[in-house]
Amino acid sequence: MTPAEPRRTLTIDVIIPTLGNGGAQRMVALLSAWLAGRGHRVRIITFASTDHPVVHRPTDERVAIEPIGRHTGTRFSARSLLAVLWRLRGTVLARAPDVVLSFQDIASFPALVTLPRRLPVVVAERHDPHTYSRPGLRARLRAAFYPRAAAIVVQTRMLAARYADALQARLHVLPNPCPGVTRTARPDAAPGEARTAPPVRRMVTVGRLEASKELALLIDAAAIAFQGRDGWRLDIHGVGPLEGALRERIASHRLTHRIALAGHCPDVPDTLTDAHLFVFPSSTEGFPNALAEGIACGLPCIAYRGVSGVDELIRDGENGELLDPADRTPQALADALARAMDDPQARARHGARSLEIAREFDRERLFGQWEHLLVEAANRAAR
Repeated sequence: MTPAEPRRTLTIDVIIPTLGNGGAQRMVALLSAWLAGRGHRVRIITFASTDHPVVHRPTDERVAIEPIGRHTGTRFSARSLLAVLWRLRGTVLARAPDVVLSFQDIASFPALVTLPRRLPVVVAERHDPHTYSRPGLRARLRAAFYPRAAAIVVQTRMLAARYADALQARLHVLPNPCPGVTRTARPDAAPGEARTAPPVRRMVTVGRLEASKELALLIDAAAIAFQGRDGWRLDIHGVGPLEGALRERIASHRLTHRIALAGHCPDVPDTLTDAHLFVFPSSTEGFPNALAEGIACGLPCIAYRGVSGVDELIRDGENGELLDPADRTPQALADALARAMDDPQARARHGARSLEIAREFDRERLFGQWEHLLVEAANRAAR
């Protein structure tokens, strides 16, 4: 789907804490490049220092990146916060954009506090508000400042339902798009399988090595499911603070030859197309980008229902299996893995359905909706 020509060319400032590693950062880079390709003038403002690494850089060189601080994480001291507020206001007002788009609440709160109300700010929330480390404080900040937003974008219907009634009129649900891929998986017989003796089949997962991704559970379940199934292995792609503990867990099962911590994956779709099964045991998401990539590559998927975005991407029994979150035990997950591992015809059928579902998350259509939302916000402010 190709969007119509924009009714108005906008000057857009996009605000995000950093362009380091993460799904929000990647989304900012993709959307900014797409908007620039449509003729809009786009600048990304970060709270990082000039020497902070840019992991996700827009592919369109017309997108400017302007770091205004020394921020490298997700916390501010009182002094650094005041400095950022001052610089943010001056940087934005000097350019006088038509609309501001802020990603993550740590960027949205400063934007709504410091910028004049005549300037429309579209807030893009990227997380489940119930999972924040200080949900009460953040809820009070949202209640105080989000009514000033021209619009609030969340990624799933589940997240929208968790916002206060007073904010519902401003809410828009726009999921992340599934990535475009040049080739797709063959989950019943992946490319290259015939060249291996014996054949190796791979289940994969992608995510940061942290507690909410439930990777220890996956390792324990794989250890059970691998019994009597010598042709399978598990590759875990990602980095994070639990790497050491997870390596010890794999070693305790004596499965270092079958379960790998594969580190950062620079090209996720290319990696996934050689896999047979995508497993996503995460307990908390804003929108599961890694799962969307598995869907786009045509993989059957296993995950837990009730996690934001998962129920939209996996249709139980059609392109995979949704498990009961009340039974997060190694045995229950192992049983689901075994069902998929033992049935190549079901994997092929579910993988084909994944490709159909991925088309519902078409990038051109979704980014066109973003563009429409930004144009409408700018038009309302200009009246």
